Amino acid sequence: MKLKQLESVLGDLEQFSNPKVELEQYPTGPHIASRMLYTAENSFGDVSNKVVADFGCGCGTLGAAATLLGADQVIAIDIDSDSLELASENAADLELDIDFVQCDIRNLEWRGCFSSSLFLA
Repeated sequence: MKLKQLESVLGDLEQFSNPKVELEQYPTGPHIASRMLYTAENSFGDVSNKVVADFGCGCGTLGAAATLLGADQVIAIDIDSDSLELASENAADLELDIDFVQCDIRNLEWRGCFSSSLFLA
């Protein structure tokens, strides 16, 4: 996928209507998200065929970008159920397969090796 096409697709995602200040919620714009993930993939090979975790996924912009760029699996994690609902709707609208997990990342216990993974926060 070309950079401009990625930015255009991400630009159509629904964003927070009422961000929660206490959770420091703010949208990651399509310009930044597309360039960040495009660079991670095209300069470093860090997206396609990898497991990508998006910590504090919010609206799901970074996870959507990773999926569109060929990640094997994207795990979108957020403490806020409203954010996960919005991110899930965005993924469904684009027909993307993203795994959503509601939890506080301070309580995560990872098992296994993630040597070929990209973590976004």
